[in-house]
Formats: sequence, structure tokens, C-alpha cells
Amino acid sequence: MHLALESPFLETVRQIEKTSALFLQKNSFAGLSISQDLVASAYRAIDLQQNALSKIDKSWLNKVLPAMDLAANLNKSVLAMMNKQSVLNDIAGRFRSQTDFAGLHTALRVKDNYVSQIQKQYEAMEGSFALLNSTFLEPIKLAQLPTIVMPGASREVLVAEYSLAELSSHDNQIEKIEYDEVITDIREETSEAIILLKQVNPELANAYQGAKDAFENKNADWERHVLTSLREMWSHLLRHLAPEDKLTAWIGGNDDYLHKGKPNRKAKYEYICRDINHKPLAKFLSCDTKTFLEMFNLFNRIHEIGGSLTEPQFKAILLRTDSWLMFILNISS
Repeated sequence: MHLALESPFLETVRQIEKTSALFLQKNSFAGLSISQDLVASAYRAIDLQQNALSKIDKSWLNKVLPAMDLAANLNKSVLAMMNKQSVLNDIAGRFRSQTDFAGLHTALRVKDNYVSQIQKQYEAMEGSFALLNSTFLEPIKLAQLPTIVMPGASREVLVAEYSLAELSSHDNQIEKIEYDEVITDIREETSEAIILLKQVNPELANAYQGAKDAFENKNADWERHVLTSLREMWSHLLRHLAPEDKLTAWIGGNDDYLHKGKPNRKAKYEYICRDINHKPLAKFLSCDTKTFLEMFNLFNRIHEIGGSLTEPQFKAILLRTDSWLMFILNISS
């Protein structure tokens, strides 16, 4: 199956490629003039293909535009991504099946009704992802969003399920050995989260690095240090993404977004998603953020009652943080 991009457009792409190569070779103003004329002519031809191109996000075209056969390569790229997503979704389901919600409150000594709240939030996230995924079952539809969106969303679901399965298993018996390579790949893929965070606010990046250093060095009271640093980073990042003055102006007099006269978390989630003109994506991002913060609340409560977490559980929490940061910072930018 090929995308419906017609041969005149492909011929235009070839002209641009040849002209660009000629200009680079001669490196002359005359070559530049010729190149500009041909590119102008090419773009007039491209205008005829707007019905096919207008719905494709630029990030896809930038990846495959230099190729001789744009349609075939774009289709191949999208299908490869869909296949990867399918694998990630299958692994996420396997981790989900290993989460023991019934025994979570006993294992972690948290209240049963709080566990039910977490379960409902995870189910809401899974439902919002299913809706998002269902809107991009065809390659041409998937290509309408930036390349980071669906792989990032699939990764978010997998890491969320993995981290909860890890937290619900104090005996570390979740069957993850066959998925170690996938988790390792995700750790590497999300390792630049702190770089993105530094671009937003160096102080937030320092706080997060402090959490990671405390985990790696295992100095005295390192668990509390990890928790404190993560809390500082998360709370300040939410305030950065949803500044109170702008948030208040955006809310107006909507009581649904207020709690005791101040913006509630629902307001913050929806404010962060306010510029996303794709409702299923906005819904998923909101649910994903809520689920992420519920995990952090669970982490807090375990320490408040004097419980402890294993090193694999701490690693799962840090991986969840890296993945969420990569997703929300890429989307919000």
C-alpha cells in the first residue's frame, strides 16, 4: 500500500534534489539563482498536491523528503512505527496482567480505597490511549501527527504499567526478564530527559539530577533525598507549565477548575493541553499526567507510613519520570 501522492509531485521532489546537489557542487550565486527559480516552480507544483500533503505533519516529510520515492518511503516509515507500537502495546498488556491491585494495599500498607483510586486512574489512561490509538489505524492518518506522538504515547503506557507492576511486587517476581532489552532501550531513549528539563529551567534539572545522584550514591538517608528532590522537581515543573497568573486568567469564573478559590489539578492538566487541537491526544496527555502523579502520591504515602522500596522499584520510578518528562516536554514545546 502506498500513500496517495501522485507522480508529478515525486518528479518535483526529484527536481529539488538534483538542483540542490548541483548548487552544493558549484557553490555559486548563479547556481543559487537557478536553484531558487526551480524551487519556486517546484513549490507551485507542490501546491497542486495540497490535498495529500496538508494533512501530513512536517516532521514526517522532513525525514523522507530527500528520498527518491517519497510515497513509498513515507509509507514504509509509518508502517515500521506502527509495528513497533504494536510490540510495545503487547508488552504493556503483559505488565498490566502482572499488577496485583488486590494485594497492593497489603504489600505497600496503603488504604484499599486509595488503591481503587489508582486502579481507576490507570483504567482511564488505558481507555484514553485506546481511543487515541484507534484514530490512527491507517498510515496516512498516523502521519497527520508529529513523529514523536504515538511512539511516545505507547512508551508512556508501557512504562506506566511496568512501574506499577514493579511497585505492586515486593518479592520482585514480575516476569520481566524477556523484556529487559526493551526496558534497557527505553532507558537509553529517555536518558536525555534531563537535558530537555535543563532547557526549561536549570534549577529543575539540578533538583532532578540530585534525585538521580542520591539513588546512585546510596549515601545516608538517600531514600528521603530521592523523594524530596523528585517532589521539588515535579511541583515546580507543574507551576512552570501552568503559571498561576496565566492559569487564573484562563479559568475565568469556571468553578469546575477551582478548589477553595484556587486552581485545582484538573485546571492545570487542561491548561497544559489547551493548545492541542486533537482531542484524543489532549485527553491522553491529561490522563497520563494524572496517572503519573498518582504514582508519585503512592510513593509519598509509602514513605509517610515508614515503608520502604526496593532498588528495582526506585529504578522503575525514575524511568517513569524520565519517560513522562520526555513526552510532556516534547509535546508542550
